[in-house]
Amino acid sequence: MVKASDLMIDPEFVQHDDPVEEVVEEFMGAENTLLVKKDGEVIGEIHEDSVLKAVVPEERLDEERVTGILGISFDSGFVPETAEDLMNEHAVSIDEEETLGEIAFLMFREDIRSIPVTENGEVKGVVHEERVIKEGDVE
Repeated sequence: MVKASDLMIDPEFVQHDDPVEEVVEEFMGAENTLLVKKDGEVIGEIHEDSVLKAVVPEERLDEERVTGILGISFDSGFVPETAEDLMNEHAVSIDEEETLGEIAFLMFREDIRSIPVTENGEVKGVVHEERVIKEGDVE
């Protein structure tokens, strides 16, 4: 049986108040998700689509155009400045023994693309959706 410990990789972190420019730089070396920390706690995650909206020129932020590009909508007057502005917020985590099926269910239910693996409240790793899909038995 596949467990979180089999799927997790080392997490990549940014701080909630890191400027967008630093987040973009950090993203270049990351798998596909950055975990956002505030006061030592993981408060959310940043994905490629979130970083993409940070590089759309401000004068091009038009609801219809951006929705078409990203497949999401957001306030066209909003320009992200920090990691917290870019992140998707969530408070879900798992332990190393969590099973593949439960991980997939939690990701689906919470609409998240990665999930931190914790031990005694500390993040030990992260499981990305690509790894869940790759290991999943989809027929």
